[in-house]
Amino acid sequence: MLNKLKVEEMKKEFRSCDIDQNGFITASELRYVLTKDGGDYTDEDVCKAIETYDVDGDGRISYDEYVKMCDSIEKQAAGVDKLVTSVTLPEEKMQEMKATFMLFDVGNNGFITAADFQLSAKNYGEKLTEEEAYNLLRNLDADGDGRVSFDEFVKRFMAM
Repeated sequence: MLNKLKVEEMKKEFRSCDIDQNGFITASELRYVLTKDGGDYTDEDVCKAIETYDVDGDGRISYDEYVKMCDSIEKQAAGVDKLVTSVTLPEEKMQEMKATFMLFDVGNNGFITAADFQLSAKNYGEKLTEEEAYNLLRNLDADGDGRVSFDEFVKRFMAM
């Protein structure tokens, strides 16, 4: 489920791709958006993307299809990130990261929320305001679902 901030971001992105503002992204609009900043996409790449994500077969991408396309791309990227993380981190470092993650995962549910950050800080005698906890969460929450998974946690700290 997308949070409100993510939904607004997706709508804004969709509108920027929908150049003629008719509520759909055509192949030519998609090609323009993908190549305007130097992206190297062929007509074949663009047509394949349209074919893949154009569920109703009308030759263009609606907002709902766009959301599904972005979700699919994010999931594929997350799978690649997970593979890269498992290949690049030595076992000892991975165990260290898991132990650190578990310190913050107060609910022991495999995710860290803003409330978890606040409670963890309190457990260590520190105070973290709601705003500080939310900002910390926002910096780590790559997919915008309002919580930090172990993969997001590792990815962020590997980038440091």
